[in-house]
Amino acid sequence: MEAVLLILQQQELYAKLSKCSFGATEVDYLGHKLRGFLVLTGYYRRFIKGYPHIAAPLTHMLKKDNFAWKAEAETAFNQLKTAMTVAPVLALPNFTQPFILETDASGIGIGAVLGQGDIP
Repeated sequence: MEAVLLILQQQELYAKLSKCSFGATEVDYLGHKLRGFLVLTGYYRRFIKGYPHIAAPLTHMLKKDNFAWKAEAETAFNQLKTAMTVAPVLALPNFTQPFILETDASGIGIGAVLGQGDIP
C-alpha cells in the first residue's frame, strides 16, 4: 500500500480519503453488487427460461429509493443462482430435423427457445 501511495505522490496524484477503504474485505455501494449480479445473469438470459419474470423483483429494487431486500428478492436471487450453476443443454442444430420454437411473454418481458426433438 505504501508503494502505491508513494507512486501516486510522485506522479502528483492524490486519493481522496473519504472515498478510500483500507483493509476492507468487500465494499458495497447502493446495490452495486446486485447490479453486477444482474449484469452477469443478464448476459446468459437467453439460456434461463423466464428470466425477465424471475429477475423482476431484483430489478425493481434498483429503482430510486426502493432498495429493500424482501422475500421475493431472496427467492429471485436464489433462482438465478441456481440457474447460473446448472449447465444448459446446448447442441449444434441438425438441419435435417424440424425445429420447435417455444415463446413466452408477460407484461415485463418476452422470450423464446429454439429446440429440436427432445432437446430444448
